[in-house]
Amino acid sequence: MKRNSEIQYESERDVATRLIAEQYRSKGYGLHFHRNLEIYGVVDGEVTVTVAGDRKVCRGGDIAIINCMEMHEYSITDDAEIYYLHIGTRYLSVFNSLYKNAHLPHFLCDAERNHPMNRMISGIIGNPLTSELKKHGFVSTLLGEIVDGYGVVENASIGSAELIERIVQYIYDHYAEDITLKTLADEFCMTPKSLSKKLSQCIGVDLRLFVSDIRLQKAMQMMENPATSDLPKKDIAHRCGIKSMRSFYRAYERSKDTYYKETD
Repeated sequence: MKRNSEIQYESERDVATRLIAEQYRSKGYGLHFHRNLEIYGVVDGEVTVTVAGDRKVCRGGDIAIINCMEMHEYSITDDAEIYYLHIGTRYLSVFNSLYKNAHLPHFLCDAERNHPMNRMISGIIGNPLTSELKKHGFVSTLLGEIVDGYGVVENASIGSAELIERIVQYIYDHYAEDITLKTLADEFCMTPKSLSKKLSQCIGVDLRLFVSDIRLQKAMQMMENPATSDLPKKDIAHRCGIKSMRSFYRAYERSKDTYYKETD
């Protein structure tokens, strides 16, 4: 595995009309989150899955559910055969209207109960649905199987996905500025305490570390960009809102052994 140069928010694949399933051998994937709901299945091998702070070792036949905007990562010692299904928010409308104050459980570890879900998902790997009506029907049927087998979790801890998405996007747009809990609370007309609770439930890390990691991402990208790679590191760090090289190296050391991306 190598260090993931674009951690945290997967904005490129995070579109409302995304409905895709893929299966492959994986070496793991670092800490990230997205607006889409993700269903992650272990076909063969052993994967340590962490979702919104909950951690479990999943083996062949087990399924993990990542609700919208929940921070998650996959750690694999060697490699494992896995699949994932991304479900865009367009296809969650029926579920959301029926379960406004609930979300799906994170871990589904009953092989017999999981069989129909695994069979459904395997059926569209390499054979994606093209009809919008079939996509809506597929997702509703699949989520219905999950709810019938495992129920839902009331009082969803992920808060308002739309609000969290707006806050995260604001941080990405203003990373070079002075970002604190108070400035964010003022921007989004919330109390610092309320905003802190919603953020911590979603991203699972302290706001200062979250902002620091985003700034580090941007600095690393500038260092790799031919147009800016010749600039002194101190200047690049300053442009990205990093106040000192000590802060830069501290963020780099903390993140380099934490965030990884699989390699083919």
